[in-house]
Amino acid sequence: MVSPETLQKVFRHASIAQLTIQLPMMILFKPICESIGIRFLEAPFPSWSLMALQLLCFMVAEDHTTTGATARFTGDRSTSTFTSSTTSTGPYIRCLAGSTV
Repeated sequence: MVSPETLQKVFRHASIAQLTIQLPMMILFKPICESIGIRFLEAPFPSWSLMALQLLCFMVAEDHTTTGATARFTGDRSTSTFTSSTTSTGPYIRCLAGSTV
């Protein structure tokens, strides 16, 4: 089981990254695009069915590679559960991946 201190540490680091790195990029994306002449809202998008299929394929591939990479980093060979890791990074990986597994 992951300790409350570890959960607080992970939450604090994730929150700081969200506020200091990702939020400014999201806020500045549209003004930067417009300043260099990109009209991103007028882009020709594919049909909804094609986008849905592409997103589904991406999510399956991303989940598969993330699960495999986590299993390799933690030493877990079953790739279906993160309970048998033997390295020191195991608790941190389980803490981060626990909500998606």
